[in-house]
Amino acid sequence: MKKIFMSLSIAAVLLAGCGSSSSTDSTAASEATDTTTVVSSDVVEINLIVGENTGPEVKQTVPVGSTIRITFVNPNGPDEIHIHGYDLTTGEMEQGQESVIEFVASTTGTFDLESHVSEEIVMILTVE
Repeated sequence: MKKIFMSLSIAAVLLAGCGSSSSTDSTAASEATDTTTVVSSDVVEINLIVGENTGPEVKQTVPVGSTIRITFVNPNGPDEIHIHGYDLTTGEMEQGQESVIEFVASTTGTFDLESHVSEEIVMILTVE
């Protein structure tokens, strides 16, 4: 009976630990624009308006482990934005519609954010 109780106690501790998330430093450095805001110690927020503060010269570096929330708007027409390497997309966006991609930057490297409509680079994200 004592072994069963110990096994159940250990299982409960392990299951409780699976649901928790670790916190890391999320200080972000903007290289080319001021599109980034640190919302809390866990979220880096980036706001992009296609054609206004976007392009291959727009570069953002974030620490690995950060939660990244990128808000996209294309006031000029319908669009769909894709983050290469993370295989994330906004889905189809109507002209002027706001779309958000939120994810944990768990993979280091440099990643292009690209429009599926125009095939232009919207931003370059570096995770270190």
